[in-house]
Amino acid sequence: MTLRVAYHVHSPSPDVDEVPFTAQLVAFRHHYEGDAWLRFVGSGEVLTWEAWDPGFVAPLRRDPRTMERWKQVVRLLLRNRMRFSYHAVHDDTITQALNFLEEIAREVPLAPLRITFEHVEDISEYNIRRAVRLGIGFGVQNRLSWDTPELLRNWGGEKARHTPPLRLMLGLGAKVAAGTDAIRVNNYNPWVSLYWFVTGKDITGEPTRVPSQLLTRVEALRLYTAGGAWVTGEERSKGVLAPGYLADLAVLSEDYFSVAEERIPTIRSVLTMVGGRVVYLDQGAGVRIYESR
Repeated sequence: MTLRVAYHVHSPSPDVDEVPFTAQLVAFRHHYEGDAWLRFVGSGEVLTWEAWDPGFVAPLRRDPRTMERWKQVVRLLLRNRMRFSYHAVHDDTITQALNFLEEIAREVPLAPLRITFEHVEDISEYNIRRAVRLGIGFGVQNRLSWDTPELLRNWGGEKARHTPPLRLMLGLGAKVAAGTDAIRVNNYNPWVSLYWFVTGKDITGEPTRVPSQLLTRVEALRLYTAGGAWVTGEERSKGVLAPGYLADLAVLSEDYFSVAEERIPTIRSVLTMVGGRVVYLDQGAGVRIYESR
């Protein structure tokens, strides 16, 4: 392998009964099973299709009954101490999920499982605080940078420009991991994502986010590295360049920390190492490799 893979397993189809499916999953796997190359990290992000949030539509008003099967699945996961991620866009959905998790947390501590809510573009400050108290983290992506017109049309400018509230999350002590939501929703290029977190500009270069919710370059990169390592339970072996950590690194075409903002999306790797082994080399970049003897 030339890259490391950490994966979730979620419901494969709306036609599947997720309760017996999840029972099979917890019998077959334990989260964080595997090794540094191929690692199972739990259930999700779609735990049940009826409790799955659609995209950037008008605020959702979910019938509480659609969460009943979701609760059965979550009980099964927590009883077997398996972590999960949950696809939750709208604050109404997040509220219903947190209501249930606060109840069950009286019996089962949630923080050790490193549960994450994914996307959370519509999350309120109140629900961020509730999630932090439970030890629940967030997965955030730049998918809004591709769908700005639809988002503005459905949510309105003021609300859309504050989402997701990244600065607020970090200020309240939340664990946050960044990504792209590729490949169905977005491009997998991390530099396009980092550009959006730092500048708030969509793919046309148009500012779409309020400055108060933007991140510094260091903060954004940390979400992509150490943040992801926290989710997969590997923060003691990856996510930073340090002695004793995995020798995974990239030599970049430009300095991310000093290059002009508009050039961040064009950054690429000219040399990539995984486990100390060169797995990619741009022959035209003038990079030379010297082996120690």
